[in-house]
Amino acid sequence: MLGREGDGLDLLERYYALGLAIVLLHGLTETGECTCGRGLDCQPSQSGKHPLWPGYLDGEPRWADMRRELVRSRRRNLALRLGDQPNGSRLVALDVDGHDSLLNPIVARFGALPPTLTERSGRGAHWVYRLPAEFRYPVNSTIALGVEIKSARGKFTAPTSLHAAGHRRRWTIAVEPAELPRAFAEAIQRPPDRPPTVLHRIDLSGLESSAYGRRALEDECRAVSEAHEGERNATLNRAAFSVFQLVAGREIRTAEAERELLRAALATGMREREARATIESARRGGTRTPRTAPPRALVRRA
Repeated sequence: MLGREGDGLDLLERYYALGLAIVLLHGLTETGECTCGRGLDCQPSQSGKHPLWPGYLDGEPRWADMRRELVRSRRRNLALRLGDQPNGSRLVALDVDGHDSLLNPIVARFGALPPTLTERSGRGAHWVYRLPAEFRYPVNSTIALGVEIKSARGKFTAPTSLHAAGHRRRWTIAVEPAELPRAFAEAIQRPPDRPPTVLHRIDLSGLESSAYGRRALEDECRAVSEAHEGERNATLNRAAFSVFQLVAGREIRTAEAERELLRAALATGMREREARATIESARRGGTRTPRTAPPRALVRRA
Protein backbone atom coordinates (compact mmCIF):
# COMPACT_ATOMS: atom_id res chain seq x y z
CA MET A 1 0.00 0.00 0.00
CA LEU A 2 2.14 2.88 1.30
CA GLY A 3 5.49 1.33 2.01
CA ARG A 4 7.66 2.46 4.89
CA GLU A 5 10.28 4.51 3.07
CA GLY A 6 10.43 7.51 0.72
CA ASP A 7 10.84 11.28 0.88
CA GLY A 8 8.02 13.78 1.24
CA LEU A 9 7.36 14.20 -2.47
CA ASP A 10 7.34 10.44 -3.04
CA LEU A 11 4.92 9.87 -0.16
CA LEU A 12 2.72 12.75 -1.32
CA GLU A 13 2.25 10.99 -4.68
CA ARG A 14 1.34 7.76 -2.92
CA TYR A 15 -1.14 9.54 -0.66
CA TYR A 16 -2.65 11.22 -3.72
CA ALA A 17 -3.04 7.87 -5.52
CA LEU A 18 -4.76 6.41 -2.46
CA GLY A 19 -7.20 9.32 -2.18
CA LEU A 20 -6.12 10.49 1.26
CA ALA A 21 -6.51 14.05 2.53
CA ILE A 22 -3.05 15.50 3.13
CA VAL A 23 -2.01 18.82 4.66
CA LEU A 24 1.40 20.40 4.12
CA LEU A 25 3.13 21.48 7.34
CA HIS A 26 6.10 23.57 8.25
CA GLY A 27 9.21 21.45 8.76
CA LEU A 28 12.46 21.63 10.70
CA THR A 29 15.73 23.34 9.85
CA GLU A 30 19.16 21.71 10.21
CA THR A 31 19.35 23.20 13.71
CA GLY A 32 15.97 21.75 14.69
CA GLU A 33 13.97 24.99 14.55
CA CYS A 34 10.59 25.22 12.87
CA THR A 35 10.69 26.60 9.32
CA CYS A 36 7.88 29.04 10.20
CA GLY A 37 10.60 31.49 11.19
CA ARG A 38 9.04 32.47 14.52
CA GLY A 39 12.02 31.17 16.48
CA LEU A 40 11.32 30.95 20.21
CA ASP A 41 7.76 32.17 19.65
CA CYS A 42 6.92 28.83 17.98
CA GLN A 43 5.97 26.59 20.89
CA PRO A 44 8.01 23.34 21.04
CA SER A 45 4.93 21.12 20.91
CA GLN A 46 4.01 22.58 17.49
CA SER A 47 7.48 22.83 15.95
CA GLY A 48 7.32 21.26 12.48
CA LYS A 49 3.66 20.38 13.00
CA HIS A 50 1.52 23.39 12.11
CA PRO A 51 0.03 23.95 8.62
CA LEU A 52 1.82 25.96 5.99
CA TRP A 53 -1.44 27.50 4.76
CA PRO A 54 -4.73 28.45 6.49
CA GLY A 55 -7.99 26.69 5.74
CA TYR A 56 -6.50 23.20 5.90
CA LEU A 57 -9.56 21.73 7.61
CA ASP A 58 -11.92 22.45 4.73
CA GLY A 59 -12.04 21.73 1.02
CA GLU A 60 -9.94 19.51 -1.21
CA PRO A 61 -6.21 19.08 -0.55
CA ARG A 62 -4.05 21.55 -2.51
CA TRP A 63 -2.13 18.89 -4.42
CA ALA A 64 -0.52 21.12 -7.06
CA ASP A 65 0.58 23.70 -4.49
CA MET A 66 1.97 20.97 -2.23
CA ARG A 67 3.96 19.41 -5.07
CA ARG A 68 5.49 22.76 -6.01
CA GLU A 69 6.37 23.52 -2.41
CA LEU A 70 8.00 20.11 -1.85
CA VAL A 71 10.08 20.53 -5.00
CA ARG A 72 11.19 23.93 -3.68
CA SER A 73 11.89 22.68 -0.14
CA ARG A 74 12.13 19.05 0.92
CA ARG A 75 12.06 20.10 4.57
CA ARG A 76 8.28 20.38 4.70
CA ASN A 77 6.34 17.86 6.77
CA LEU A 78 3.00 16.21 5.96
CA ALA A 79 -0.11 15.51 7.99
CA LEU A 80 -3.06 13.19 7.41
CA ARG A 81 -6.35 15.06 7.82
CA LEU A 82 -8.99 12.81 9.31
CA GLY A 83 -12.70 12.77 8.51
CA ASP A 84 -14.03 12.60 4.94
CA GLN A 85 -11.40 11.52 2.42
CA PRO A 86 -11.22 12.15 -1.35
CA ASN A 87 -11.57 8.37 -1.87
CA GLY A 88 -14.94 8.36 -0.06
CA SER A 89 -13.77 6.75 3.18
CA ARG A 90 -14.29 8.26 6.61
CA LEU A 91 -11.22 8.06 8.84
CA VAL A 92 -10.68 8.33 12.57
CA ALA A 93 -7.55 7.57 14.59
CA LEU A 94 -6.65 6.34 18.04
CA ASP A 95 -3.87 8.58 19.34
CA VAL A 96 -1.91 6.45 21.83
CA ASP A 97 0.46 8.54 23.96
CA GLY A 98 2.74 5.73 25.10
CA HIS A 99 2.94 1.94 24.97
CA ASP A 100 0.21 -0.03 23.21
CA SER A 101 -0.76 -1.46 26.60
CA LEU A 102 -2.71 1.77 27.11
CA LEU A 103 -5.28 0.20 24.76
CA ASN A 104 -5.85 -2.74 27.14
CA PRO A 105 -8.98 -1.26 28.80
CA ILE A 106 -10.53 -0.81 25.35
CA VAL A 107 -9.57 -4.33 24.27
CA ALA A 108 -10.95 -5.77 27.52
CA ARG A 109 -14.32 -4.15 26.87
CA PHE A 110 -14.70 -4.47 23.09
CA GLY A 111 -12.33 -7.22 22.08
CA ALA A 112 -9.12 -7.13 20.07
CA LEU A 113 -8.70 -4.25 17.68
CA PRO A 114 -7.97 -5.39 14.11
CA PRO A 115 -4.52 -4.61 12.65
CA THR A 116 -4.72 -1.37 10.68
CA LEU A 117 -2.68 1.46 9.21
CA THR A 118 -0.38 2.48 12.07
CA GLU A 119 2.10 5.33 12.42
CA ARG A 120 4.76 5.47 15.12
CA SER A 121 7.08 8.19 16.29
CA GLY A 122 8.94 8.29 19.57
CA ARG A 123 6.87 6.77 22.32
CA GLY A 124 3.39 6.96 20.77
CA ALA A 125 1.35 5.80 17.79
CA HIS A 126 -1.71 6.54 15.65
CA TRP A 127 -4.01 3.66 14.71
CA VAL A 128 -6.10 4.73 11.71
CA TYR A 129 -9.54 3.19 11.15
CA ARG A 130 -12.47 3.55 8.77
CA LEU A 131 -15.63 4.63 10.55
CA PRO A 132 -18.62 2.47 9.50
CA ALA A 133 -21.03 4.42 7.30
CA GLU A 134 -23.98 4.24 9.71
CA PHE A 135 -22.15 6.05 12.53
CA ARG A 136 -21.68 9.74 13.14
CA TYR A 137 -18.18 11.05 13.69
CA PRO A 138 -17.39 10.89 17.42
CA VAL A 139 -16.31 13.91 19.41
CA ASN A 140 -12.54 14.42 19.51
CA SER A 141 -11.78 13.52 23.11
CA THR A 142 -9.85 11.37 25.57
CA ILE A 143 -11.45 7.92 25.79
CA ALA A 144 -8.97 6.16 28.09
CA LEU A 145 -5.84 7.06 30.01
CA GLY A 146 -3.30 8.07 27.37
CA VAL A 147 -5.68 7.40 24.46
CA GLU A 148 -7.57 10.01 22.44
CA ILE A 149 -9.97 9.54 19.55
CA LYS A 150 -9.19 11.91 16.68
CA SER A 151 -12.04 12.38 14.27
CA ALA A 152 -13.36 14.87 11.72
CA ARG A 153 -11.35 18.13 11.83
CA GLY A 154 -8.46 16.28 13.47
CA LYS A 155 -5.03 15.55 11.98
CA PHE A 156 -1.71 13.99 12.85
CA THR A 157 1.79 14.34 11.44
CA ALA A 158 2.36 11.58 8.90
CA PRO A 159 5.42 9.68 7.62
CA THR A 160 8.05 10.46 6.57
CA SER A 161 7.90 13.76 8.43
CA LEU A 162 10.82 14.71 10.63
CA HIS A 163 10.19 14.74 14.38
CA ALA A 164 11.76 17.42 16.59
CA ALA A 165 13.68 14.65 18.37
CA GLY A 166 15.54 13.96 15.12
CA HIS A 167 13.88 10.77 13.86
CA ARG A 168 11.37 10.33 11.05
CA ARG A 169 7.83 9.16 11.51
CA ARG A 170 7.11 5.82 9.90
CA TRP A 171 4.28 3.49 9.03
CA THR A 172 4.91 0.35 11.08
CA ILE A 173 1.82 -1.32 9.61
CA ALA A 174 1.42 -0.10 6.03
CA VAL A 175 -1.98 -1.53 5.06
CA GLU A 176 -5.35 -0.04 4.20
CA PRO A 177 -7.24 1.20 7.27
CA ALA A 178 -9.41 -1.50 8.80
CA GLU A 179 -13.00 -0.86 9.82
CA LEU A 180 -13.46 0.27 13.39
CA PRO A 181 -15.34 -2.48 15.32
CA ARG A 182 -19.01 -1.56 15.45
CA ALA A 183 -19.39 -2.07 19.20
CA PHE A 184 -16.54 0.35 19.80
CA ALA A 185 -17.85 2.83 17.20
CA GLU A 186 -21.26 2.79 18.87
CA ALA A 187 -19.81 3.34 22.33
CA ILE A 188 -18.02 6.55 21.32
CA GLN A 189 -20.96 8.08 19.49
CA ARG A 190 -22.19 11.52 20.43
CA PRO A 191 -25.98 11.57 20.85
CA PRO A 192 -27.29 13.72 17.97
CA ASP A 193 -29.54 15.91 20.10
CA ARG A 194 -27.35 16.31 23.17
CA PRO A 195 -26.89 19.99 24.08
CA PRO A 196 -23.36 21.35 24.12
CA THR A 197 -21.41 20.48 27.26
CA VAL A 198 -20.26 23.34 29.46
CA LEU A 199 -16.58 22.53 29.54
CA HIS A 200 -15.34 25.15 31.96
CA ARG A 201 -17.39 27.36 34.24
CA ILE A 202 -15.63 30.71 34.33
CA ASP A 203 -16.00 32.81 37.47
CA LEU A 204 -13.07 35.12 38.07
CA SER A 205 -14.79 37.48 40.51
CA GLY A 206 -12.44 36.57 43.37
CA LEU A 207 -9.22 37.29 41.54
CA GLU A 208 -6.82 40.07 42.55
CA SER A 209 -6.30 41.35 38.99
CA SER A 210 -7.83 44.70 37.98
CA ALA A 211 -11.47 44.82 36.89
CA TYR A 212 -10.39 45.29 33.28
CA GLY A 213 -7.89 42.46 33.61
CA ARG A 214 -10.53 40.11 35.07
CA ARG A 215 -12.91 40.79 32.20
CA ALA A 216 -10.17 40.27 29.63
CA LEU A 217 -9.03 37.04 31.26
CA GLU A 218 -12.61 35.79 31.41
CA ASP A 219 -13.16 36.53 27.72
CA GLU A 220 -9.93 34.80 26.68
CA CYS A 221 -10.60 31.74 28.87
CA ARG A 222 -14.07 31.43 27.38
CA ALA A 223 -12.63 31.52 23.86
CA VAL A 224 -10.20 28.74 24.80
CA SER A 225 -12.88 26.59 26.41
CA GLU A 226 -15.12 26.87 23.33
CA ALA A 227 -12.42 26.05 20.76
CA HIS A 228 -12.91 22.98 18.56
CA GLU A 229 -10.45 20.22 17.76
CA GLY A 230 -7.87 21.48 15.29
CA GLU A 231 -8.25 25.02 16.64
CA ARG A 232 -7.48 24.55 20.34
CA ASN A 233 -3.75 25.12 20.34
CA ALA A 234 -3.90 28.20 18.08
CA THR A 235 -6.76 29.63 20.16
CA LEU A 236 -4.85 29.06 23.39
CA ASN A 237 -1.74 30.66 21.91
CA ARG A 238 -3.64 33.80 20.82
CA ALA A 239 -5.50 34.05 24.12
CA ALA A 240 -2.42 33.56 26.28
CA PHE A 241 -0.42 36.09 24.24
CA SER A 242 -3.13 38.71 24.81
CA VAL A 243 -3.41 37.86 28.52
CA PHE A 244 0.33 38.08 29.14
CA GLN A 245 0.44 41.50 27.49
CA LEU A 246 -1.89 42.58 30.30
CA VAL A 247 0.23 40.71 32.84
CA ALA A 248 3.20 42.79 31.71
CA GLY A 249 0.99 45.89 32.02
CA ARG A 250 0.11 44.88 35.63
CA GLU A 251 -3.57 44.41 34.87
CA ILE A 252 -3.51 40.63 35.56
CA ARG A 253 -1.49 38.70 38.12
CA THR A 254 0.87 36.12 36.63
CA ALA A 255 -0.26 33.19 38.79
CA GLU A 256 -3.93 33.88 38.04
CA ALA A 257 -3.29 34.07 34.30
CA GLU A 258 -1.37 30.80 34.21
CA ARG A 259 -3.86 28.94 36.40
CA GLU A 260 -7.03 30.02 34.58
CA LEU A 261 -5.62 29.57 31.07
CA LEU A 262 -4.44 26.06 31.96
CA ARG A 263 -7.81 25.16 33.49
CA ALA A 264 -9.63 26.31 30.35
CA ALA A 265 -7.25 24.40 28.08
CA LEU A 266 -7.47 21.15 30.05
CA ALA A 267 -11.26 21.38 30.04
CA THR A 268 -11.23 21.08 26.24
CA GLY A 269 -9.22 17.85 26.35
CA MET A 270 -5.78 19.30 25.61
CA ARG A 271 -2.90 17.42 27.17
CA GLU A 272 -1.32 19.25 30.08
CA ARG A 273 2.18 19.09 28.63
CA GLU A 274 1.04 20.64 25.35
CA ALA A 275 -1.07 23.28 27.09
CA ARG A 276 1.76 24.33 29.40
CA ALA A 277 4.21 24.56 26.48
CA THR A 278 1.79 26.76 24.53
CA ILE A 279 1.13 29.03 27.49
CA GLU A 280 4.87 29.39 28.18
CA SER A 281 5.61 30.27 24.55
CA ALA A 282 2.83 32.86 24.52
CA ARG A 283 4.06 34.26 27.83
CA ARG A 284 7.50 34.95 26.35
CA GLY A 285 5.97 36.76 23.40
CA GLY A 286 3.20 38.63 25.18
CA THR A 287 5.32 40.06 28.00
CA ARG A 288 7.57 41.76 25.43
CA THR A 289 4.71 44.12 24.50
CA PRO A 290 2.96 45.30 27.70
CA ARG A 291 -0.62 46.48 27.41
CA THR A 292 -2.88 48.27 29.90
CA ALA A 293 -6.55 49.13 30.16
CA PRO A 294 -7.61 51.87 27.73
CA PRO A 295 -8.46 55.33 29.13
CA ARG A 296 -11.84 55.44 30.86
CA ALA A 297 -13.31 57.76 28.24
CA LEU A 298 -12.55 55.23 25.53
CA VAL A 299 -14.07 52.43 27.58
CA ARG A 300 -17.30 54.41 28.09
CA ARG A 301 -17.59 55.26 24.39
CA ALA A 302 -17.04 51.57 23.49
